[in-house]
Amino acid sequence: MFRDTRGTTAYDAVRPYVTRALKDDEIRTNVFRAWNAARKVYGELGGEGPIGAASKLSGKESIREDLDTTVKSLSEAIVRMSGEKPKRRGGWGPFLVLAGILVVLFNPATGTQTRAWLKDNLFGSEEEFDYSAPKY
Repeated sequence: MFRDTRGTTAYDAVRPYVTRALKDDEIRTNVFRAWNAARKVYGELGGEGPIGAASKLSGKESIREDLDTTVKSLSEAIVRMSGEKPKRRGGWGPFLVLAGILVVLFNPATGTQTRAWLKDNLFGSEEEFDYSAPKY
């Protein structure tokens, strides 16, 4: 009897993922949610040409939300199936805040006044010193 070793090897490579997908309720829920959202999108855009689909996609918020749900659910299912914990990425928020502060402090038009105001409010205003020669 002829046995295909390539098919068996491929099956052995995929088997843990299939088993995990069949037994894990969260993976099934994510795939089911993605499937339903994708069906809604297909129902809305099915039969449309590229221009009609693009105009519907840009005009209807519900279609964009369904696409977003599809992508998020599938990505959660893939991460869960791989057995890895999802990687948490830092956002652009801290970088943008720091960049905004630097722009305000080192802006040639207002930077000197801003730095002086900040120094006075944080460390207190300095008294002016008179360096004239003493009179006896």
